[in-house]
Amino acid sequence: MVYIGAADFMPYWYGDPPLDLVEHEMGHALGWPHSSTSPDSFGQGVYDSVIDVMSNSAAPRDTVPESRNAPGALALNLYLSGWIDDSGVRVIDSVSLTAEPVAIEIAASPWSPESGSRLVVVNVSATSFVTIEMITSGVDNVHIGGSGVAVHLIDFSDDVCDVPPCTGTARRQTLASASGTGDGLLRVGFGSVEVGDIRVSVDKVFVGSSGDSAVVLVSAVA
Repeated sequence: MVYIGAADFMPYWYGDPPLDLVEHEMGHALGWPHSSTSPDSFGQGVYDSVIDVMSNSAAPRDTVPESRNAPGALALNLYLSGWIDDSGVRVIDSVSLTAEPVAIEIAASPWSPESGSRLVVVNVSATSFVTIEMITSGVDNVHIGGSGVAVHLIDFSDDVCDVPPCTGTARRQTLASASGTGDGLLRVGFGSVEVGDIRVSVDKVFVGSSGDSAVVLVSAVA
């Protein structure tokens, strides 16, 4: 259960309050946790990722003042809520990766099997995994610098939670930010990100009327 009251809305919004607050709290009701770009800020009231409704939900409004919506939801949260089915998810064990990159096609919403996976999950340990997804600069994300790829470390080990077991909103979801991009998304020409022993980079990005997609390169860190 979540609570949304008068204290969540500012008088100067008058009759046009931002909906991102409502969207964010509804996400908690669905079991979605906060996310961050730094483990140090997780759980400290600093939710600074501009691509997740469960982080800096005011990010679109910060860039486009007339915006009232939050950023989109992460694909993992959509999957766990039943809005992406198993056919849209590709799972890889990190032990199967080598220094030779594996090319994987991923697609943003709207998704279809022909355009690649909607979500890639790379198992790292019994209590952590890496997610890779396409974030498109559509209606929910007018504030980002163009479509790109998001890489998150998902940690549900007991040591990241105040009260184990670490489930639901207690999960830690940390964006592995790409350097040189204000929104942290990976794009062609912006190098790669490393999450533990996994390296991810973007080889190609396709932008089309039916949705955006990308080819990512996933490998083990030598």
